[in-house]
Amino acid sequence: MSYGTGVTQCPHCGSIGTYEIRMQNGGQVITCQNCRKNFTAEVHNGQFTGRSR
Repeated sequence: MSYGTGVTQCPHCGSIGTYEIRMQNGGQVITCQNCRKNFTAEVHNGQFTGRSR
């Protein structure tokens, strides 16, 4: 189930990308479109919170 798309920033290279949100709450693992490294973006109520690790 998809909750839409959201914009978040990669903590490794700093690039900003649009990604599909696949969960309502929790930490979603994302692969950066620029540097191809994985990072976790926090999701709350189907939206990125802006916190990445």
